[in-house]
Amino acid sequence: MSESSSTKTAKRIKVFLLLFLQKKKSLLAFLFLLCLTTAAQAQPLPGQFGSPGHFTESTGAAVYQGVCAGCHMANGQGARGAGAYPALAGDPRLAVPAYAIGVVLRGRGAMPGFARVLDNRQIADVVTWLRQNLGNAYPDGPSPDDVQALR
Repeated sequence: MSESSSTKTAKRIKVFLLLFLQKKKSLLAFLFLLCLTTAAQAQPLPGQFGSPGHFTESTGAAVYQGVCAGCHMANGQGARGAGAYPALAGDPRLAVPAYAIGVVLRGRGAMPGFARVLDNRQIADVVTWLRQNLGNAYPDGPSPDDVQALR
């Protein structure tokens, strides 16, 4: 991935200011550098976050692959190692949609809750996807209204 000229220029300015700060101990140079860094950090991250603090995946499969599979594995078999990540494949607890919704909203054990970063539609979609994939065969899934009722 090549850097844009504005990114290269910003890096050169940062290096210059760092050197200037070391030699002159200038508060002004430090503040300018801080402003450049803050502005760069304020840019939205590419990928899963379309806005700060909210996942943008739009289907249940995409939410699972982008958010859940990192711990529960792509095939839903879970993992053990530095932590224990339970299997979701063939999980009888998924027979009750409210159970899965509650876990996604509030977390469980070492799993964080996702109530603040996934909306009702995303949670309903990922729970429906889990109930109908990974060896699970539950015919229907929750609606966004079901998720809202459990928030």
